[in-house]
Amino acid sequence: AVLEEVPRLWPELHEDLMRAVWAAADQSLRPRLAEWAASHLLGTSEVQGASGGLPSVLLMLGSALADEERYCAAFRCLHRAAAAARRVGDARSEDSALESISGLKARALASWHFHMLNDEDRNRAFASAMADSLSMLALQPKVKDAGGARCLDIGTGTGLLALVCEVLSRRSECSVAKILACEMNDALCAVAREVLAAHQQGAGCSSFIGSTSPCPGHESIQLRCAKSTELDLPEKFDLIFCEAVDAGLLGEGFLSTAIDACERLLSPDGTLIPCG
Repeated sequence: AVLEEVPRLWPELHEDLMRAVWAAADQSLRPRLAEWAASHLLGTSEVQGASGGLPSVLLMLGSALADEERYCAAFRCLHRAAAAARRVGDARSEDSALESISGLKARALASWHFHMLNDEDRNRAFASAMADSLSMLALQPKVKDAGGARCLDIGTGTGLLALVCEVLSRRSECSVAKILACEMNDALCAVAREVLAAHQQGAGCSSFIGSTSPCPGHESIQLRCAKSTELDLPEKFDLIFCEAVDAGLLGEGFLSTAIDACERLLSPDGTLIPCG
């Protein structure tokens, strides 16, 4: 932060900065730091368009974080790189940072995701299957005794299906005790948190499930930024819905995700959506 505000201190403090960055970096980032340090000593740059100094360090870190799919941290780092370059009049590094930010937006928030969100036929099909499954599960004695079905949304994205489940839970025939949503993309997970907060404040739920009322119970939706295959949970779920099906069916790793979910996360009499 000192170097960002007082760039002229770079010659005096850059070694201390790099030591601190190295100490704080995890094992996945250290090879990139070593490559950058070597290229810096040789007078070259591994970051396309970087001119050197603090902007170059931030550009390198942003690129490394993006490669690790740590998108939120990458966005922050690249924005700081652009600001640092602007302060010292380094137009080349600023342009490189802005270009990297633009590319990262397309990478972290792919355009197809928004087309999918607006596919009402697809969304209605999921909502209908979820409603039918919850109605059937509500008839099971163990689900009744537990106060409702425990539901897991794998690959929640912006939280749409988790909210659908929450709205369905208000129907007398669809009792839900718990909703857990997980998303491995931290940028989408951040969007999901905002979506849930917006619905708590009174935004209407989509009409494709027959309701435009607020979603006052969004606190019942727990959100985790993680792959479902990395979840270590003490309980199993009665209903799991997994919107990880792309146009090619298996391109998003649906098969391995579904197998793991059925083996580790689904209760013996539970339901997975989609299913054949």
